[in-house]
Amino acid sequence: MKLKYKVLFLVLLIGISASAQKNHKSFKIESSTKIEQLKYNLGKDFGGRYSKSMSCYWNDTLYLCMIDYDCFENLTLFMYDVKTASYSCCNIDMKPICRSFRGNPYMIEHFATNGKDLVLCDVNDDECLWVFKKQGDTFVFDCKIPDPDYLFGKSMRFLPNGKLLGLKNYAYSRDNNPTKLSLLDMESKSVTKTINVDFPLIGFTFMSPYENLSVSDSSIMLSQRGEYKISEYDFDLNKKGDLTTTPEGWKQMPTNLSDSLMNSNPHLANKCAAFMNASEDYSQIQYISADENTLMVFYKQRTKDEYLYYDVWNRENGLWKLQYRNICDKTNSLRHLSERSLFYFQANYTHLYIIGERMLRVRMDIPDLGRHIKSVYMNKLQEHLLNNDLSFVVDVLKFD
Repeated sequence: MKLKYKVLFLVLLIGISASAQKNHKSFKIESSTKIEQLKYNLGKDFGGRYSKSMSCYWNDTLYLCMIDYDCFENLTLFMYDVKTASYSCCNIDMKPICRSFRGNPYMIEHFATNGKDLVLCDVNDDECLWVFKKQGDTFVFDCKIPDPDYLFGKSMRFLPNGKLLGLKNYAYSRDNNPTKLSLLDMESKSVTKTINVDFPLIGFTFMSPYENLSVSDSSIMLSQRGEYKISEYDFDLNKKGDLTTTPEGWKQMPTNLSDSLMNSNPHLANKCAAFMNASEDYSQIQYISADENTLMVFYKQRTKDEYLYYDVWNRENGLWKLQYRNICDKTNSLRHLSERSLFYFQANYTHLYIIGERMLRVRMDIPDLGRHIKSVYMNKLQEHLLNNDLSFVVDVLKFD
C-alpha cells in the first residue's frame, strides 16, 4: 500500500517555485460548492488519522468521502448532484466490518458505487471487498468478497453493464504479472474474467499518488506510467487500440535500467528506494481522465518536478486525435492557485472528472491570506494549514 504525503506546505513550496506560463487552453470556475462537513486537518494527520480523499462519478452524481479513523464506526458519504450543484450526505454504519485489531480496524484504499451497490476496497490485512446495499437513504452492509490476488487493489469502477472493473497495478506481486484488469459479477460475487496487461516500467507504481484508469460510457482507458501510452478496452476487456505520442521534453527510462533496478535487491523497501532515486530525471504519467469524446493526460517531465503538463485528446469520427499538447499546469500565484492551475499543489487531494464540455474538480479549500511577500505568505499558510480544518470544494470548470 502506498504511503500518502503528509506535509502539504512543503509540496506547495516546491510546486510554485517555477515562473508562471500562459496556457493556450485556459479555464474558468463556473461554480464552487463547499462540502462543509468534509474536513481535513494537517496538524491532526501526522499519526495517520485520515484515509486519503476518495471519489467516484456515476449517473450525474459525484460521490466523495474521507475516513476519519478516530471515528471509524461511521462513514459519511457525500453526494454532489451535478444538475442542481448541491450536495447531500448519508451516514453508513461501519461496525459490521470492524474486527478485533491493533490500530485501524480496516484500511479503505478506494471505493466504487453505482447508486445501488457500494463497494469498499480494504487493504489492511487480508485484502477484500466490502459490499454495501442501498436501503432507504443509506447503504447497509451485505457481504465480504475476498480478494487475495489484489485484483481490485489499485482501482475499481462500475461499468454501464453492471459489472465491477478492477485494476491490479503493483510492483510487489505474488505472480509474474503485476498488472491485471478484472471483471466481477455482482450477482454471483465472482470474478468472470481477468486479463494480463503488459506494464514494463512497473517500478513507477512505487510513486504515489497516481490515477491511470478511467471509464466512459463506451470504453475503458488505462495508461502506462513511465511511457506515454494509453490503451483503450471495451467492456469485455478486449483491446481496441493504443494512443501514443512523444511530448516535448519527455525522457523515458530505458527498460534495461528499470529491469536492473527491480532485480537489484530482494527487499521491497530497498528496491523502492533504488528505483525512486534513479527515476528523478525521467518522465511519468500521473493522471488521466476521460469521457466519451475527450481524454486528458497529465504527466511530469521529470519525477522530481511537482508541477504537471497535460495533453488533450478528442475523438473525431471514431478516431482519437491529439488536439492540445504540452499545456503547463503551473502558476506562480499563491493567492489564485485554484483559478490558474487544475491541480495546483494538491495532487493527493484533487480529483478530476470530464463531463461533456465541462469538468468537475474536487479540491481542498485553501484560503486567501491577503497580499504579502512570498516568505511571509508561506509562513502564514503553513501556520493556517497546521491549525485549521480545511473543507473540500467541488468546482465546475469550463474551458475556453
